[in-house]
Amino acid sequence: MRSLSRRDSPREQMEIMNCDTALSQNMTISSRLLSRTGGTLALAAFLVLPGVARADFSGYYAPTNWVLQNLNANGTVQTAPAPASITLVGGDNGSFLSGSTTYTTTAYRSGTVSFNWLYTSADDFSFDNAGWLLNGNLTLLTGTLPWNGSVSFAVNQGDVFGFSATTVDNVNGAGSLKISQFSAPIPEPATSALLLLGAALFAAGRRSRN
Repeated sequence: MRSLSRRDSPREQMEIMNCDTALSQNMTISSRLLSRTGGTLALAAFLVLPGVARADFSGYYAPTNWVLQNLNANGTVQTAPAPASITLVGGDNGSFLSGSTTYTTTAYRSGTVSFNWLYTSADDFSFDNAGWLLNGNLTLLTGTLPWNGSVSFAVNQGDVFGFSATTVDNVNGAGSLKISQFSAPIPEPATSALLLLGAALFAAGRRSRN
């Protein structure tokens, strides 16, 4: 818990008080669960709690935790601007054949994924497209103007989601999809601590029974 400061704005003071209240409630609930079940029920309960959102490409969603894949394409991903943004660049290998480039990761918790997007291409949009993926299903972002916007969608823990850049012919320049203001669910700090506490007490309880 962080104490209030005179330098905090009224909004910041309210957020701090709300966080402290939620943490206190979580600790009270976890204490009761642990005392009654030796840790098992508490651990199960907090494993299914939804996560809070993290608004950038860092931590659980840092570029190192994503997978870039090309299918008959030579696409790349530009991660230098991360954690603020990334840019997925589609294929342009001159093959005159279709190809795709995907950039995916796994949802660490259930919750909402949201982002802003901007698409640019020297080729016609009927030849190069981009969209977002959820468990292998593609939702196109391009096809009609404007080539920018905001998107949000729900994910469950363990879902594979990400972004895709496709090309019909791999010529006349690659399309680029810039993703910014990215946000995806992560565990609440208090929940993470309680998970560790529940696991430790559960292990201790098993040892004492043996």
